[in-house]
Amino acid sequence: MPSRNRFLAATALLPALALLATGCGGDEDKGTKAAEATPSATPAALARFYSQKLDWKACTDENLKGVECTKVKVPVDYTKPDGNTLDLHVTRVAATDKAKRRGALLVNAGGPGLPTTTYLGDAAQWPAGLKAAYDVIAFDPRGVGLSAPLTCKLDTTVEDYVQRPAGPEPFAQQVTEAKQVAEACRKNRPQGDLGQFTTRNTARDMDVVRGALGEQKISYEGLSYGTYLGAVFAQMFPAGLDRIVLDGVADPGRVWRPMQQAQTEQSQRNAPLFAAWAAERDSTYHWGATAEEVEKNLTALARKLAVTPVQAEGRAVGAREVLGSAGMGATGDEESMKESAEMIRKIQQADADGKKATLRPMVAPGTVTDDTPGGDTSPNDNLMASRLAIQCGDVEWPRDPATYEKDVERMAKELPYGDASAWNINACAFWDKPVEPPTEIKPLDREVLLLQSTYDASTPMEGARAMQKALGDKTRMIEAKGSWAHGLFPGDCVEKATVDYLVDGTFPAQDGSCTPSYLKKP
Repeated sequence: MPSRNRFLAATALLPALALLATGCGGDEDKGTKAAEATPSATPAALARFYSQKLDWKACTDENLKGVECTKVKVPVDYTKPDGNTLDLHVTRVAATDKAKRRGALLVNAGGPGLPTTTYLGDAAQWPAGLKAAYDVIAFDPRGVGLSAPLTCKLDTTVEDYVQRPAGPEPFAQQVTEAKQVAEACRKNRPQGDLGQFTTRNTARDMDVVRGALGEQKISYEGLSYGTYLGAVFAQMFPAGLDRIVLDGVADPGRVWRPMQQAQTEQSQRNAPLFAAWAAERDSTYHWGATAEEVEKNLTALARKLAVTPVQAEGRAVGAREVLGSAGMGATGDEESMKESAEMIRKIQQADADGKKATLRPMVAPGTVTDDTPGGDTSPNDNLMASRLAIQCGDVEWPRDPATYEKDVERMAKELPYGDASAWNINACAFWDKPVEPPTEIKPLDREVLLLQSTYDASTPMEGARAMQKALGDKTRMIEAKGSWAHGLFPGDCVEKATVDYLVDGTFPAQDGSCTPSYLKKP
């Protein structure tokens, strides 16, 4: 399994994935219309950002040996290029063969709210041909990781609320907590520019990075949310894009809340996969030797907990956590399966013993230390703060709390194995209105390669098909048949076709499929 999946353990299984911002800018887009048309038509007000000189230094993080780090300065508000700026944290693994080098490959490991710069610490696993041909570039998107990280200064209780499914607390209490989170995020961004931390502005930042690298065009490989970001970049800056690969593909027509709801629908369909996995390990979990027995026993546990939930981390935990873990647990890699199974087992044990359950922490303790001199750090709540900024700032969410209450009630009946947090109220219901509309994804006059697992619950297959249709006839998809992994490249099944395209320009004549080696029977 690709080791990059570790980036998704804390994020892609949460409501998260993908939206997009429209290629047609409004009046607020005056300063960037020319830049979005062609790299050579940079407005004078933005020229200093595109022409800045980068100071590359060896990263000091011991996990980033052989990786270089730098900062790229961008405007906070592209309609006010003479106003405040922020520094993007950027990393690079230089091409290993200058004679074969064909350019720079920008990568994004997903999210939103997920740092990408540390991803290059896994560069050793990348195919040799790819490393020879490209400088591989990663950056933490604005507000994320070490790029002017956002914080709402959320305490552990509120952090837990932001990520948890709809619980047994009175709905009015959940509405109050959602308001508190939105207010905390606004309060802790006194500059009043929280609405500038969006997908569209991240795409603008990518084009500045391209210019600062001295590249006329840049290739791109994005995972999960990164597929949506890549699609937006392709719409806004087509002249600055070379080759593009989208891996674990988001649905551009189901922006944020609908996309998250699609995840719960796929989780419901995937529950039998988790049950079959657990049945093969009956000696460990004792839920049944067949998938049918596992589903029957977990459903019985859920029904019991619906009446008498256990306590964990200061809140009631019950049916939704058990069934939601089973549904979202089917992500393909053994580690994620085990994490979901262990959560269920701890809840089950607490119920049997009449004690409180100790579950895995929702937000890891400690801070992220900068890889370059200067001592920057990322706040503990940065993942959720930056996720909310993008999710709430890209598109407007329903404002009426009753909408969410009705949806949660319906979802509990129709999708018991789904994650109710995709339907429940959150801070986005009380966020300021977006500063610009989302991007409409239209057909491109260019080749785009999509990589997609059959049963991916984080970015379902139906969303990948929707992206393919939106991008047009020159888009091809390679399906990893029978896989439910989220994120395929690098990996043996899709690797050759991906490298052939990125390095040699060999593009599939038609859609294709393959079977990952970990699914092949000996």
